[in-house]
Amino acid sequence: MLSNKAKKRYRSLIAATSQIVWATDAEGRGTDLQSWRAYTGQTEAEVLGLGWLGPIHPDDRERTAQAWMETVQTKILFDIEYRIRGADGNYRYFQGRGVPILNQDGSIREWIGTCNDIHDRKETEIVQAKARQAAEAASRAKSEFLANMSHELRTPLNGIMGYAQILQRSKVLNEEERSRIDVIYQCGSHLLTLINDILDLSKIEAQKVELQPTDFHFPAFLQGVAEMCRIRAEIKGIQFHFPSSPELPIGIRADEKRLRQVLINLLSNAIKFTDEGTVTFIVSFATEEKIRFEIRDTGTGIAQDQLEAIFQPFEQVGDRRRQTEGTGLGLAISQRIVELMGSTIQVKSEMNVGSIFWFDVHLSQADEWVKTSQIDHRGQIIGIKDRQPKIVVIDDKWANRSVVSNLLSPIGFEVFEANDGQEGWEKVLEVEPDLIVTDLLMPELDGFELIKRVRESENFKDIIIIVSSASVFEADQYRSLEAGGNTFIPKPVQATELLQKLQQYLHLEWVYEANEEPLAIGSDTNELIAPPPTEMEILYELAMKGNFLEIVKQAVLLEEIDPKYIPFAKRLNQMAKDFQDEEILTFIHSYK
Repeated sequence: MLSNKAKKRYRSLIAATSQIVWATDAEGRGTDLQSWRAYTGQTEAEVLGLGWLGPIHPDDRERTAQAWMETVQTKILFDIEYRIRGADGNYRYFQGRGVPILNQDGSIREWIGTCNDIHDRKETEIVQAKARQAAEAASRAKSEFLANMSHELRTPLNGIMGYAQILQRSKVLNEEERSRIDVIYQCGSHLLTLINDILDLSKIEAQKVELQPTDFHFPAFLQGVAEMCRIRAEIKGIQFHFPSSPELPIGIRADEKRLRQVLINLLSNAIKFTDEGTVTFIVSFATEEKIRFEIRDTGTGIAQDQLEAIFQPFEQVGDRRRQTEGTGLGLAISQRIVELMGSTIQVKSEMNVGSIFWFDVHLSQADEWVKTSQIDHRGQIIGIKDRQPKIVVIDDKWANRSVVSNLLSPIGFEVFEANDGQEGWEKVLEVEPDLIVTDLLMPELDGFELIKRVRESENFKDIIIIVSSASVFEADQYRSLEAGGNTFIPKPVQATELLQKLQQYLHLEWVYEANEEPLAIGSDTNELIAPPPTEMEILYELAMKGNFLEIVKQAVLLEEIDPKYIPFAKRLNQMAKDFQDEEILTFIHSYK
């Protein structure tokens, strides 16, 4: 507020710098509006009281009157933008400001103020805002289009890769023909990765991605990520370190798929830009409530002026030779996912020394992760009817054995653990299990040799073998099946998939918790019964092609063929409508 002593100085200042100068009494009625009348063309009688509001644009008048009344009543500064009609009839934008002038006793004597012409600036802002809105609308339209077209873009490629996989298993191809099929599959896989990156970013930009938190075994999750990346590092001839962190929680609640996606992106980049030395993956507590994921490398490093650019879509920095290996979307996607988690990816880097990427996120501890993982479409599994199957779990990593043991022991399985293939074979001889779950890459005796030994034995040649590996090579999966494995489950093991495989191969009937609300899709709560092999083969072919529309039609036909297939059809129908191609293939595989 201005004192009387400052009044003359303020009047001279605003007169020199403003087009319109005005004054009102303490109640806000105009007393000195000569400059205002000169601009608007109003008569002295027309501006009396609140008549000065007349020339203000109709769209701004009510807002201006309310702001002025609030100013007079609360004795606050008056500051507002509005359009005023000049004597020539044209409207221009002005910035209206006013302050109170005080009497000696502190009461308000009058209000004085200015109206500064801001029309040119405002017009520029409006043009820029419209251009920005148009650009944002176009970007949203592009993102929504790509997000909605995701299944259309993947469909032909899924068909190519699907039939390539079928041909890879053919017994009539010679080595040269098989190598050509391998090239088709490898090229298709690379193209699918590029398409998936673009579609992923489009879905995030179109705000069609939401985190889907679940409870899962944290050590096994981290071990699976580490094993996958260790293989890539060893292929390149660099060391991969993953120090253990025993203080971390066993079960956490998070979006497992998205967290894995971020970590693999960051680790893959570290391996990609490191030609010698090490890549280190560290997981620890940043604070009591937040877990820090940190990736260190001794790679080429990033220039300081490029650190911000690396998180921009389609930006690739550094060695041009390496830039051809991807879309430049990995870090952009990862940053947006981490932002959805309430954090940001930080980076420090020095050229020719290396880089450190890290982010801190709050991950809720899930003490009941085992129980929530033992839920299927009918409810909470608490046992096995009239059976106590023996399972031997063979893996050189404690975390991987632990997740299987913790899942299966509480519901009635006898689980025996082994550290490597040789110990696993001895355990098989000792306990004569109903089923084996084995890793592939292990010291002493690897999974391939173990499977071969089991299949060549007279007593155990028919035992069910589930192969579980983090191998990045599709060929390893096929080799394990060709060696005698019954089925393959990628690491980290998903509880639902493992339970489905066990129920299928051991012909188990689950015992469910009493009064548990059924969790099946739709109203039908019957157990899922798969259709005949001929129908399953049709579904498999459609899934390999990514033909979701035909899968939906086939699901409807199944419901009409026999009511007992309704739960199966409903599950299939829902996944097809959500374009869950990988989930559909896994679902069909589990019943083949």
